[in-house]
Amino acid sequence: MYNNLFNKTHLNQETIDVLIPILNEFDDCIWIKNINGEYLAVNKALCNLLGEDKNTLLHSNGLDIFDYSSFKFVIKDDLNVINKKKKVL
Repeated sequence: MYNNLFNKTHLNQETIDVLIPILNEFDDCIWIKNINGEYLAVNKALCNLLGEDKNTLLHSNGLDIFDYSSFKFVIKDDLNVINKKKKVL
């Protein structure tokens, strides 16, 4: 079941809504982004680390959150994930 969930190319909002309570149980920062680099889901640990609430992060691509140098690093990492077509766990 979980293997099928994470091998999907696209996650719908219903699936994301089911995942959020689970993701919030982890102390590690966890997020889900779309192909445009926009955050679709974030857990509490990421919000705490960045000092932002989830509504600020959701649908942001990070440009308004990170300094330019950090943003470039995030984009580079995102492009690496997209080009290799692999999820980062």
